[in-house]
Parts: sequence; C-alpha cells; structure tokens
Amino acid sequence: MQYPRTNPPPVELFTDWRDNTNEGSCVQIAHGPEGWVAVRDSKDHGHGPVLCFTAQEWTAFKDGLASGKLT
Repeated sequence: MQYPRTNPPPVELFTDWRDNTNEGSCVQIAHGPEGWVAVRDSKDHGHGPVLCFTAQEWTAFKDGLASGKLT
C-alpha cells in the first residue's frame, strides 16, 4: 500500500521507538513503511501527538540541521 503525504501510515506500523538517551526528556523516532519517520516527545509516554514525515521530508530536515540552516 502506498501512503500519500495527506494520509500517513498508522502509527502501529512503525518500528520500535528509539531515542539517544535514557534520561526521558528527548524526542523519540520510529521508522515506518515506505521510509516514513514518526517523531514524538518522550515525556508524553506514548500518549501525545506524533508527527509523521515522508523519507524526503526527513532527509531535508536532517540536512537542514547538519548545514546549520535549522537551529
């Protein structure tokens, strides 16, 4: 199934949520089908909103951070 930008895959289809610390105050990331990436706040313990990005959007975001265009 293809997921258009206006209809991302259900969160249940994403892999295990990962973060880079064990402190509990960061964002968590999960990878989904077709390269989708989901991001959520770890402080919400899985009950808060989830932002979903296409693979292209996620790459643009990471490139923006790496280049200093996003701070």
